[in-house]
Amino acid sequence: MKEKLSLTLLFCAFLAFAADASFECTLTIKNAQVSQLIIGCHQDATDGYDRGRDIYVPPFGMGTGVIGIILAEKSPNMLYKDIRPPKYPQTWRIDCKPARNPIILSWKQQDFPDGLLLKATTGKGNVIDMRAKNGLRISSAEVITITVSPAAK
Repeated sequence: MKEKLSLTLLFCAFLAFAADASFECTLTIKNAQVSQLIIGCHQDATDGYDRGRDIYVPPFGMGTGVIGIILAEKSPNMLYKDIRPPKYPQTWRIDCKPARNPIILSWKQQDFPDGLLLKATTGKGNVIDMRAKNGLRISSAEVITITVSPAAK
């Protein structure tokens, strides 16, 4: 009986952590075909495309920068919103192709859940702590990688 109770409590604790690990973060964009991208985690999401949860990026405009979340390595499609399962670490790759003006990518730290570290890595290898800095300027074509991982306890 004690063993069943312990397993039940452990399972409930896991479910509570999974629920707490869900989040959505809006990345605000300037000088591209969309004004925002949305990344996040939810317990009902998958690593692939989830109809009704993930959204494809709209068509590209003429003379404007292009940005989108890379869906898969060999897919020509990109996403505007990508929600993944709360299995950490979790990584999003954002394809950025500025036109006349640099693409400005910014975020609000209050969108980040407690207990998770968020970092952005530029195509040049610069690592940005997204809790310490609230944006970056992209002047040339590159892929920005955003990684979310549990904070060390």
